[in-house]
Amino acid sequence: MFAGLGRFIVRRKKSVLIVFIIGILAAGGVGSLAFSKLDSGGYSDLNSDSAKAYEYLTDKFKVQEPAAILVIDTGDRSVNDPDVIAEAAALEAQAIAARTYAIGKLSRLRVECDCNIYNTTVDQNFVGYAKEIEAIFGIKWREAVDRTFVDENNALVVTLEGKPIQAFYFSSSGGVTQNVVEVWGSPLPYLTGVPDPWSLDPTINRRYALWSRFVPQSVMAQAFLLPNVISFTINSRTQTGSISSITGISSTGATATLTGELFRSRVKLPSTWIHNTRAIVKLPFIAKECLPEILERVKYCLT
Repeated sequence: MFAGLGRFIVRRKKSVLIVFIIGILAAGGVGSLAFSKLDSGGYSDLNSDSAKAYEYLTDKFKVQEPAAILVIDTGDRSVNDPDVIAEAAALEAQAIAARTYAIGKLSRLRVECDCNIYNTTVDQNFVGYAKEIEAIFGIKWREAVDRTFVDENNALVVTLEGKPIQAFYFSSSGGVTQNVVEVWGSPLPYLTGVPDPWSLDPTINRRYALWSRFVPQSVMAQAFLLPNVISFTINSRTQTGSISSITGISSTGATATLTGELFRSRVKLPSTWIHNTRAIVKLPFIAKECLPEILERVKYCLT
């Protein structure tokens, strides 16, 4: 087929050239009409939405030649709604905190992983790209990160005396954040206890606004390094209400005291904001060893 087409073009070179030129001119004419139709509703029409958006972006945000406009669907809420603004600001704060935390880790290269940061809770659960590629929240996250860029090469971080702070962050607290002095003993001016009412709002923090865990006797005994634990005493709490010291008591009378954080870690609780609100229930029963016919009952049973 192509061989025949080639012979036809060679034999009729002038005719083919004339047809080609006419086609180019016709296409140009049709294209100019299309562009004019598009242009009439675009930037050249001062009353068009495109022109108004361009003027707003250049005057309000000093954006030069915007290539795209992001439309945010807020449902039945206004873009000026305080809740909408707060949601965006919260994500931006997370982005700044995460970036600050990561920059603070750049000076150390971990030999075991050939990395600066783990993508687990070892490093604040710094998931990075795994969050970015999520279908819905990944988009919101990327947008928040982009809003914290100053320009192409600079972005916002939190510093103290010119150095990035230790920007520890977490998903929720018990209603107020910890004062670092009560946790690690050394004061830092930016790590003091501040109110966190959002952590107690179940509509925002469904998993941890209110939580409960059942800890088996075996786990309690292992945590306190005792043969068993028949009761425990919360000795002290921090100013924010979290446990700072707790003592386990065994049936032999032996006791062991742990810091709140060590106790939390050993029994795998979400936090040290612990309140045992369940009443102690005592159920009478007769153990097999306490039946009257057991001669050795005195060794096991109360008289």
